[in-house]
Amino acid sequence: MLSRVIKIVVILGMLAGLAWGGVCVYANFFNKSSEVGGTQQLPGIEKAAYSVSIKNTHNLLLTDKYEQSGTVYTLHGYWEYTGSGFKYRDATLSLDEQVFGEIIVKRR
Repeated sequence: MLSRVIKIVVILGMLAGLAWGGVCVYANFFNKSSEVGGTQQLPGIEKAAYSVSIKNTHNLLLTDKYEQSGTVYTLHGYWEYTGSGFKYRDATLSLDEQVFGEIIVKRR
């Protein structure tokens, strides 16, 4: 009786392991829209010519229009990574190095 219960538990464990493995393979290789294993759709250079790296928060923003006045960087429309890809924000964002730490703007 005890050996029969052990066999059932082992078989159920093996089936659960196979199901988990199948879900992992599907999420990482076949489901390209998921966060795990999905592609990050970077906007083209013609839409976002500059990358803005914020040192303290480790965020990366992409923009086509920005202004710098002393330690303040103002982005006029920017792309932000949201976990499932880059999303465009049609807003003005001001970043001050005294608040956010070093801000590095590079041409892509």
